[in-house]
Amino acid sequence: MAPKTHISVAVTGPAALPHQGHEGLITRLRDLGVTEALVIRTPAGIDLHVMVADSEELHDLLRQCLGEGAAYGMMTGTDALRRLLQSAARTGDPVLAGAIDELKESHRRAWQAGMIGEAMQDRLQLAYQVARQVRSDSVLQDRPVSIVSSAVHVARGIHGDLAAVRGLLIGTDEAGEMIAARLLECGLATLVVMHERRHLAAALAERLGATSAVTGDLEAELVRADIVILSAGGGEHALTAEDVSKALAARRARPVFLVDAGVPPEADPAIESLDDVFYYTLDHLERAAFEGGRRRPKQDEAVAVVVENAVASFAGHVSGSGDTPGAGRVKEILENARGRVLAETPDADAFEATAALVDLAAREIDT
Repeated sequence: MAPKTHISVAVTGPAALPHQGHEGLITRLRDLGVTEALVIRTPAGIDLHVMVADSEELHDLLRQCLGEGAAYGMMTGTDALRRLLQSAARTGDPVLAGAIDELKESHRRAWQAGMIGEAMQDRLQLAYQVARQVRSDSVLQDRPVSIVSSAVHVARGIHGDLAAVRGLLIGTDEAGEMIAARLLECGLATLVVMHERRHLAAALAERLGATSAVTGDLEAELVRADIVILSAGGGEHALTAEDVSKALAARRARPVFLVDAGVPPEADPAIESLDDVFYYTLDHLERAAFEGGRRRPKQDEAVAVVVENAVASFAGHVSGSGDTPGAGRVKEILENARGRVLAETPDADAFEATAALVDLAAREIDT
């Protein structure tokens, strides 16, 4: 049997949203004989990562799944791995934390479909390591700081002194937390943290010195909020145009600054056309920061170094140059890792606990 190769397919345009949906695409590929596949949403469409033995066969499968006129680009081997790691490097940016949720959700969907084997799992664990390293690299902190500062600048441009301004943070993802924390530091008078799970809203509210609410309070809280930060991590249309329109009517033309911190954006696109709403995505804020001269080119170089080092490390690992621990030692490491994961994340679901266990055990083995 021919060895399988990692192939990355970037699909753009209408074909990026096949009628069967992303889950349906995974199922279709499985039915056609592909055993490992991952579909990641991107701002331009989707990235499809597969392990196959024959790229020509994959072309045939894609024509069946996406249609004859589908536009896509294909990378193989190291280039395909590099594309996955570059995606992870972007998700590792703290203010784009919603994107790491998309990578995890893509992983979860593929896992549930039985399409994550050893080869894809190894690549995903490396991708998560890249994301963590990017987030911890001080050189890369310029971008989120610029975006957060840009959010404060825009807020002041709309509302003036923040001492009389009320904020609403919908969701508990890290990007929204960073923006909300900075607004509070800069004088925001009041902040309400909202989540469908009361204990999660309360925990973040306590960290920020804010008050908490549940999603059932959305209608009332939208009316009172001058700044709304959407960071729910729940996908598209977490906030609808109808929700915002009702609130605006009750606010009697008082403007709202809406920060959509989701990646991809989570708000209903129709919100942007509403009067008295200043709608900004993270891309809008980054552009404003860039135009203000607050972004440093050195950042992209640092990301490239992280990615290339990871690619080289993976190539060395695959070559089998190092020793591996014996079965007894592996069992010991897994048992120790299992105890730590259960102690540190007792509320994690099975998928999250398994991923954490594999990652922790892999780090123990490496050391």
